[in-house]
Amino acid sequence: MTTGRRVLFQHGFQLHQRVRYIPHHAHGNAKHPDCENGTVSRFGSDGVFVKFDRHIRLHGFDAASPMLCRAGDLVAIERL
Repeated sequence: MTTGRRVLFQHGFQLHQRVRYIPHHAHGNAKHPDCENGTVSRFGSDGVFVKFDRHIRLHGFDAASPMLCRAGDLVAIERL
């Protein structure tokens, strides 16, 4: 879904949705210590850009750098 040129929903996630990144080596364990929480900031053709909480705490949301993640490595936090 788009509004003008802005994509609001893609790869199964919504813009500004809270998500948890689960690295491959965690084997789907959302409680693994290397998992990180963040917020969907935009979408790319190869995945979802997430601004992680640790970057937001340091730099603020607008200045935090988004990281490209595979959609398969993300879960919506409300589903945990």
